[in-house]
Amino acid sequence: MNLIGSGIELELVPVACAVCGSSDPNPTPVFEGYDFEYRTCDNKFRFVACAECGHVYLSPGLKHQDIDRIYPKKYLPRSITPANPAFRPVRWLKTSVFDRGWIRTVLSSLRERSNVLEIGSGSGSQLTYLASITPFPIRLHANELVFDPAVRASLRARSIEMLEGPLERL
Repeated sequence: MNLIGSGIELELVPVACAVCGSSDPNPTPVFEGYDFEYRTCDNKFRFVACAECGHVYLSPGLKHQDIDRIYPKKYLPRSITPANPAFRPVRWLKTSVFDRGWIRTVLSSLRERSNVLEIGSGSGSQLTYLASITPFPIRLHANELVFDPAVRASLRARSIEMLEGPLERL
């Protein structure tokens, strides 16, 4: 059954755990689903838990040249500023209501001068939000395959360290 209907099936590739390097051929499935938001392809994506270290990751994964298909330029986290001012209430709702649960979990584990790395950070808006509500100084690090020049300037202005390239190679 084709749930998305995009007509595009991406070639997925085997992925080793980015934390410990394990390449278990039968990792434990955790969650799977389609790209319902942008309907970019008909693939069903699967997140698995590493048997060695417990890290949860996408496997099989995308080829790096297909990242922009899944995360187009209009994808919310990639945008520095919304093109339409009417979009601001949506961003506020996402940050203040939907992200509140995960952000509390992150905050509870932070200490002064903790390091926080966001993988696939887009514009860095989540890191900026985290920094704005953390009651003590933390060090922020953003990872993207390639940072857009405007995003690069914005992150630099906010003292967020950028780590560019595939996480597996950093």
